[in-house]
Amino acid sequence: MLSSALLLTFVILGMICWGSWHITKKGCGEWRYESFYLWYIIGVFIFTSIFGLLFYGLIEGWNIDKFLSSFSVHSWVYLSVILAGVLWNIGNIFLVASLTLAGYAVSWPIGVGVGLLLGTVLAYSTYPEATAHPYFLFFGLTLILVALLINAYCYREREIKLKKAFLYFKKGVIYAILAGLCIGVYLIPFNFAIKEGLSPSATAILLTFGGLVSSVIILPILIKKPLVPLGKPISFKDWLKGEKKWYLLALLGGLIWSLGLIFSLTAAFYPILSVAIVFTIVRCNPLVSALWGLFVWKEFQGMSKKVYILLGTMFILYLLGIIIVGNAKA
Repeated sequence: MLSSALLLTFVILGMICWGSWHITKKGCGEWRYESFYLWYIIGVFIFTSIFGLLFYGLIEGWNIDKFLSSFSVHSWVYLSVILAGVLWNIGNIFLVASLTLAGYAVSWPIGVGVGLLLGTVLAYSTYPEATAHPYFLFFGLTLILVALLINAYCYREREIKLKKAFLYFKKGVIYAILAGLCIGVYLIPFNFAIKEGLSPSATAILLTFGGLVSSVIILPILIKKPLVPLGKPISFKDWLKGEKKWYLLALLGGLIWSLGLIFSLTAAFYPILSVAIVFTIVRCNPLVSALWGLFVWKEFQGMSKKVYILLGTMFILYLLGIIIVGNAKA
């Protein structure tokens, strides 16, 4: 049995991973997102399978028969988790398209905010007994949503200073809403998987399998009819073309995200915590993204004192929200 402290450490590591994987795209030059995403999702599935088996062995013991028996659940559970992977993947694709069309300051709070709020409410309502103190959960969630809005305001001030203009703004907002709905709904099957006895590792593998299969179907369509209107259709050959280091960076992005998933699901499937608690905290990954932007990419260099004060307030609210949500555990 893993301790409460270790499980919360897993949740924080999951948040860090999910707030960091996308930085690998920055090293890929002007490589099309559709090309990057193909190799990223391949990496997600491969490394989730590897880490899933590794974590299962370390925690439950190196017994392959026991691992395979963890798949002995109703077929509808398999299908629901695979469908969750499809929804997560579609939401991810919509969110990135939205960022291009409407900017971080609009897309992030709408996409992540809708997903966070909807996901927490649905995850709690489908398995309320797993969360001992729901008032902590929803008070912490409120602080996190306020922090998210402050984060968006700071990025908006940066966009104004850089005189960034976004074409197809309304379409970007629609994409963000669709992304939030997909991201929020995909958490529901996890509670059913827990109740039916599916292991965290098996759940992670099935989830990412759904993401991989849907990408194989969706991405070839997007290279011909891009979600971003300014993106030109490209050939199948160009879709697969890229520099060697770009492939490695995309796979690295998949490795980082898959680690975040394994950490998160391992914690969520233990009775000490719950899906609602874990994914409310993990969805604080904009905090990690903002730290990368502030200290590594120097995105706020030259901004006003007010922006820096707001960024400090945002970090405090995020941390308070995480601590309060963490105390909602059983």
